[in-house]
Amino acid sequence: MVLLKKIGVLSMAKFQGLMMIVFGLFMGIIMAILSAALNQATGGLIGGMGMLSIIIMPIVYGIIGFVGGALGAVLYNLIANMIGGIEMEFVEKPVPVAKQAAVPVTAPATPAKPAAVPPAK
Repeated sequence: MVLLKKIGVLSMAKFQGLMMIVFGLFMGIIMAILSAALNQATGGLIGGMGMLSIIIMPIVYGIIGFVGGALGAVLYNLIANMIGGIEMEFVEKPVPVAKQAAVPVTAPATPAKPAAVPPAK
């Protein structure tokens, strides 16, 4: 059994920020598609962020994710200090050995015998 007693604040903040940037990009694309569809359907009466949301949403989500990740790590560290952390169990998975193709074993080639040279007279 392993005990998780502390989370690196900056490490968690970076991880959470990057995850939220990816999520923000996904949401920005959806927002751009919906905004374009609404503009087309209403004849341009409804203004929207459109393509700008593909840039703005990942930035906003990333900042919120970074701050939220840092606060979450600080909060976890405070609570884990009081109650002792979270117990986790890890199992080591054996690494499979790669199968090698069967290579036929051949006998080494024997050198040819030199021709007999008649003795000199």
